Amino acid sequence: MFQKIKRPRTILAVYADGFGLSHAVLNNPKALVAWGLKRATGDKNMACLREFVKLLNLVKPDVVVIEDIPHSQKKQRSRVYTLIAAMTETAIDQGFPIHFYSRNQIQDAFATKGAKTKHDIATVIGDMFPKLKGDVPSKRKPWEPEKPATSYFTATSLALTHFHFTPQG
Repeated sequence: MFQKIKRPRTILAVYADGFGLSHAVLNNPKALVAWGLKRATGDKNMACLREFVKLLNLVKPDVVVIEDIPHSQKKQRSRVYTLIAAMTETAIDQGFPIHFYSRNQIQDAFATKGAKTKHDIATVIGDMFPKLKGDVPSKRKPWEPEKPATSYFTATSLALTHFHFTPQG
């Protein structure tokens, strides 16, 4: 008799911001496979979209997870909103299922750990994945810009939020 071997579900989470495009690849909530940040210059959306396509082709994820920008922020984050629309269209065209999660949903997923802010969430992620522990950004002052590493912690939080809301992956 043959037994069906269950292959891990690969989640590719991406997060776009002023630095460029960050990603996290997880096979389950305890298996962080890859993460990183690709800085973008010039036509940032084109550079990020190229990076996104490379990630899709390399990772071949079962699910793509992307930030859901609230309608109230679409004007102030119009470049990123346009990029998210382009990434969504690209992923759909290539047959990849997509899930979107908002900042509020990330906070809800991490509420059980007592984490609400980006720093708190990054600290929880650093505790979960020792490989990232040394990269946890220090708590920033209100006048300081975000550290670049914050973006791949956000990508990781998107993937973990997906596992929280859809435990089967």
